[in-house]
Amino acid sequence: MINLNLIKNIIVFLIVYVPPVIVFDKYWLHRKRSKIVLFIINILYIGISIYTQNIVPFIFVIINILCMRFTDDFCKFNIKRFNILNGFRLALISYLVVILISIFQQAVENSLKLNLHKQEIVTNMANMPLNKLVFMVPIVVIFAPVLEEFMFRWIFFEKIFKNRLGVLGAAILSSLMFSFIHFSLSVFFVIFWIGLYNCYLIHKKGYWYAVFNHAVFNSVTMLVLITSKI
Repeated sequence: MINLNLIKNIIVFLIVYVPPVIVFDKYWLHRKRSKIVLFIINILYIGISIYTQNIVPFIFVIINILCMRFTDDFCKFNIKRFNILNGFRLALISYLVVILISIFQQAVENSLKLNLHKQEIVTNMANMPLNKLVFMVPIVVIFAPVLEEFMFRWIFFEKIFKNRLGVLGAAILSSLMFSFIHFSLSVFFVIFWIGLYNCYLIHKKGYWYAVFNHAVFNSVTMLVLITSKI
């Protein structure tokens, strides 16, 4: 019998966790450093990532961004371009659309008498005791947004798809991938919207605006879950 959870984990690992170390390898080799040390780093990265989920990939994303300081790509990652008030304004616009999508989807589900399961990770967190749920806050609010925006908005949207498909085609395809990787029909269209909006943000404003919008969305979810347990 096929283990669906194993397949999901493999897909997530290959699409989300592996690329940060590939980018790291590129910078390492460009500086002509030891290939033996790099091989050891890669083995440790894969082994530790399996057990720590997105913590180690998050660290490697930060290292990769630091490596970009002297490249043309760094303009997208320059945190000096980020204005927190503007970030909140743009995140508010995004969340208002999320609410509208959720209302419309709920109306459709009710009319068709559908009962879509909630996203698995949200269900798991809802069943966690409060002390474990609090431990999840930095993982969900900081590590995941930084990692996922680097992967889907920077690598897939900006670096792989945009030159081949144009801005719109790249935004749609990378956002479909982003929605698919969450493995939940109940939030598919909400996640797809966030993907599209964050493509706009990284394209027009910069990487940290996309990260901030993602973090705000995840923060609201975490706040609701924590509040329900207090």
